[in-house]
Amino acid sequence: MFNPGKLEITCSQMENQMIDADDILTESDAAQFLKVSSMTLLRWRNAGVIGFYRPGGYRVMYSKQNHILPFLQSCEISAKAA
Repeated sequence: MFNPGKLEITCSQMENQMIDADDILTESDAAQFLKVSSMTLLRWRNAGVIGFYRPGGYRVMYSKQNHILPFLQSCEISAKAA
């Protein structure tokens, strides 16, 4: 049975921080931000390359701070390697 109070506690325990509403992106917004297609983002998500939230078990959301920026940092290539 769905219990919003319990969900809030679980999310706050997992994140240990408040999430700014401006920090949250929908799947299409995240794809636009990364300049890739929604299908590419879906493939990355399914491969475990990028993290995400799934509130309510259906909708996919991304946090710039917790998902997008760490993903971009993991893609960074140093000047020596290039």
